[in-house]
Order: sequence, then structure tokens, then C-alpha cells
Amino acid sequence: MQKLEKGLDAEGRKRVLREADELKKAQETEQDLNVLPTLTTQDIPLASPPTLVSIENLDKTKLFFFEKPTNGLTYLRIKIDLTSLDHSNIHHLHILSLLFNQLGTQQHRYDEFSELLQLHTTGFSFNIFYDGHPHDANKVDGFAILSITCLDRNINKMFELLNEILTAPDFKDFEHITKLIRMSSSAAASRLVEKPLEFAIDYGVSSHRPAQQYYNKLANNRFLTNYGTNLQKNESRLFLEDLEFSLSYILQKIIKRSHLSFSIHSAQSNRPEIRTNIQNLLSSLKNTYKSRPWCNTRI
Repeated sequence: MQKLEKGLDAEGRKRVLREADELKKAQETEQDLNVLPTLTTQDIPLASPPTLVSIENLDKTKLFFFEKPTNGLTYLRIKIDLTSLDHSNIHHLHILSLLFNQLGTQQHRYDEFSELLQLHTTGFSFNIFYDGHPHDANKVDGFAILSITCLDRNINKMFELLNEILTAPDFKDFEHITKLIRMSSSAAASRLVEKPLEFAIDYGVSSHRPAQQYYNKLANNRFLTNYGTNLQKNESRLFLEDLEFSLSYILQKIIKRSHLSFSIHSAQSNRPEIRTNIQNLLSSLKNTYKSRPWCNTRI
């Protein structure tokens, strides 16, 4: 500053003072707020435009095509009806939902398959839900939602990966599955310790509400904690093969053409390609695991 000041002549000093005075006046001047963009409630329409949906039947399988701009993305949701699954399988169904999107396939190890999913899609989720029946308080309808998204150019690859995980999941990678169950079991034990009152209330309510009872059986942290402990104590091949059979049996039971419906958000120009891929996926669904003589057909 001293060097700059020495380099200024009288006219330069006047110019600096004049500019400082102009800056001060500009800063102290009240701003015109009307020039700012504003949004009021009057600018928001009272009713949003309806979402148009086209419903098609593909060999008795329902396809719901939603007409909304997706900016070059394709969103796929597969609803899986679980009413055919006996309630005695519900604990292993919970384990399947925890493991499914972290498994490999018979063609790719879990890390390789995960890399392929991340390269061509956003990855997929597999979640279990349940609905209470509107006219029957004692009836509960369970269903699963498999969700996946990709760029339009990766539609074929997305369905190829879906086909692979649905028809040939690797339930024989006992080392990886054991690690995942132990992690889930440890997290479940922590939740029980951190929120005991919440679980007590849930179990109290479940004696009066079938839907809550279904949920408690599905997300049974006590079962998962005990299962992880037993797995650690009895890490024998027989124990793990029993788990493999239970998981594969459940998947075979629920992944059937008659139990599936598809919800698609994508550009209309992609419909023929998507329809063809869904047809190929449905055609490839088949029983790939064999029963063992020491296992019953129902677990």
C-alpha cells in the first residue's frame, strides 16, 4: 500500500478518493428488490398434470408404461407377489432381502458383478413390503420391489444383468455370505440395544394387528441376531448348505411369470426394446437349483 501510495500523483489520489466515495454511496443505496426473481403461491398450479400410463399384457404379465420425461434414463420396477410364500419362510425371506443385491452369480464373483452393475446401471435394490387388506383386517398381502435404473443406451445390458442375478445367483459363496450375515447380525444386535422401547411397542401392537405381526416376523432382529450367532458357532458345510437351499427355494417360489408385474418409466421410443427384453427375461425364468435328499421341499 505504501509503494502504491508513493506512485500516485495528486490527480491519482483524487481519483482513488472519488472512486471510494462512489463505492460507499453505491453500498448505502437501498436496492430495488423488484428486480429479483420471485415465486408466489399464485405461480403454482392448483392441480398437477396427470401421469399418463399405458397398461399392456405380455402373456398375462402386466406392463405399466408411464409417460413422463426421463432425460435419457430408463427406470424399471418389478413388483413380485409374495402371497404364494408360506409364512414359515418369512425369516429366510428377510435374509434374502439383505443379501440379494450384494451377491455374485454363477458367471461372476460378487465384486465383479457389482462392478458390472455400477458400470451399466445405478445398481439394484430388493425390498420387502406389506399391505393390510382394506376389507379384511386379518389378511396381509406381502410383495417385493426390485428397482434398477440405467441410461437408455444400456437397456439391453441392464436386462442381461437382471437375467443373470435372477436365474443364476451364487448362493454357494459361503465365505462371502457368512461375512454379510455376521455384519447384518451385529447391526441388528446394536439396534436392539439402542432402541429397546421401540421394539417392545412393536411387539405389543403386533398381537392386535396382523400387518404389524407380519412386519415383526419379516424384520425380526432377534432372529437375525441369533442366526448370526449360530452361524458363527456352527460354521459347518451342512448348516451353510441348508441356508443355500432355503434361499434358492424362496427365490424359485417367488420369481415366476405369474407373480411379476413391471413398471417402466422411459421414452416411448424405447418401448419395443424394453418389451423384447422383458419377454426374454420371462422366458428364461426357470428352476436352476436341485433339491437335496436331506432337505424337505418346504423349509
